[in-house]
Amino acid sequence: MRKSLIATITVVAFIAVAALFSMAWAQKTASGEVADVIELKDGIFKTYKQGPVSFTHLKHTVDHKVKCTDCHHGDTGAASNTWKEGDPVKKCSTCHGLKKQGKVEKLEKAFHDNCKTCHKDYNKAQGTKGAPTACKDCHAKK
Repeated sequence: MRKSLIATITVVAFIAVAALFSMAWAQKTASGEVADVIELKDGIFKTYKQGPVSFTHLKHTVDHKVKCTDCHHGDTGAASNTWKEGDPVKKCSTCHGLKKQGKVEKLEKAFHDNCKTCHKDYNKAQGTKGAPTACKDCHAKK
């Protein structure tokens, strides 16, 4: 009797812990389920000057209330953002390549412009230096 009670408590505890951790691993969005930690690393780069960036989706969208359209945008060539929540999310390298093509920035510049500009704006608005803006603050050591 005592062994079965211990086994039952162990199984229930394991399930509870697994459920808590699974909530941190994915976020349900209108466009589908998104892993919380996304490694910004693309196969189009043969080598990296810096290590990849681990981006925390949940922290940005929930804690900092970053809107989906602040990062995701449509690929129609329109001057305004045509992407809507619920639209499929494409890899950035679908349009952004290793070199600038017309008005389409190269992938590295597109990432840096979007992330660093947002972080600098956040720091200015909050009167802080909390959002990273230096290479070493976002990129993993190589």
